[in-house]
Amino acid sequence: MKVAIFGATGRTGRLLLNDAVERGWEVSILVRDPAKLSANHEISVFVGDSRSLHSVNSVIQGVDAVFSCLAVADISGPATDLSDCIKTIVEAMGVQGIKRIIHVGSAGELDHPGGGYRNQEGLPDYLQYVSIEQVRCYEALRESGLDWTVMCPSWLQEDIPVGKYRYEIEDLPDGSEETGYADLARLMVEMVDRPESIRQRVGIVSFR
Repeated sequence: MKVAIFGATGRTGRLLLNDAVERGWEVSILVRDPAKLSANHEISVFVGDSRSLHSVNSVIQGVDAVFSCLAVADISGPATDLSDCIKTIVEAMGVQGIKRIIHVGSAGELDHPGGGYRNQEGLPDYLQYVSIEQVRCYEALRESGLDWTVMCPSWLQEDIPVGKYRYEIEDLPDGSEETGYADLARLMVEMVDRPESIRQRVGIVSFR
């Protein structure tokens, strides 16, 4: 398996990179600052911007699947940097004929029982802008024609032991309001070959 990872220096991306390498996958990543790479993996590192079609085309050349662990750079105000990246990745994948992409979103992108998205109720003010941007990404993927999966974790935490999690297609499981970064990364890797997750949102929660 040959994969490309965007956002490989972030909290989810670092763990995803580790899991992919442990599985023996051939990995290419795109980073702005290679100094942020903490592990000495045998991977292909490209330096550039995920909003640059040239950069994205270079890193996804010949891959079987794409992972996006990208995030909004500044959540304090309106932003389109994340959705701009996703649209660029979608465009490049279309040009190269690559179909599979797994993207990290949030539980706010899941449907609300009363209509609309879950982010329309009870979301703290400081998350309003980033949530709107995450929905833009989901909608861009939904309209892309690609074999996408959007991961929809709850409140992400670093201190949750790996391995005790539940997931549901198009819903958020009951019983927890937290998701471990390590569980999210592990499930993303496992979802690559699961056809039931194609063109679906996947809710995931972890248990302590």
